[in-house]
Amino acid sequence: MADQEHNGSRGELTAEYAALRDETLQNGRAATTTLGLVVAAGGVAMSAAANLQGQSPSELAPRLALLLFVQVFALVGTLTEILLLRATMRIASYLRTFVEPQAQMKWETRLENFRKKERPRPYAAQLRAHLVIYFVLAAGSLGLGAYYTWQAPISNAPRVLLSLLSAIIPLVLLVVVLRVDNDNKRFSAKLEELWRSVKSDEPQVR
Repeated sequence: MADQEHNGSRGELTAEYAALRDETLQNGRAATTTLGLVVAAGGVAMSAAANLQGQSPSELAPRLALLLFVQVFALVGTLTEILLLRATMRIASYLRTFVEPQAQMKWETRLENFRKKERPRPYAAQLRAHLVIYFVLAAGSLGLGAYYTWQAPISNAPRVLLSLLSAIIPLVLLVVVLRVDNDNKRFSAKLEELWRSVKSDEPQVR
């Protein structure tokens, strides 16, 4: 009977481990898909803006609108990938705290130790690369928008105002890129602390 209960417990742990690990893999695939969709949509919008004819103020508006969409796509992609990564980090921290100490599988524990030895910034490498791509996309949109704005026959005040407004999202993305490593490191440490607190609040099974 004890062996059956032990085997049943091990089976539940294995099933939970497999399900959560699969969810982390799905998050990774979703991040890659998000990047592909944003880059494709941004490329189409920038191409459409470049193909519009004329430089009058009325013809400038649709160009700037298309380029603004590119920046919005990049911002949405950035936020989506950050949320996906943090969901993955939450699952990985849970596995290290609750599942792996009782199971024979030690992937997340060993991977976390490997990351700490390889570099002191866990989880940031892929996300940082994707965020740089989003920033480059938004900055390219900003450059095109500035070019079309300063070519249009309008006064300098609207030109400066439009250029400043269109720089907001690229600047936000630049700040995110510069902060992402430290933010993820703090978030990972906070998760470990929270899960340990949850574990300590649970009744001890004897």
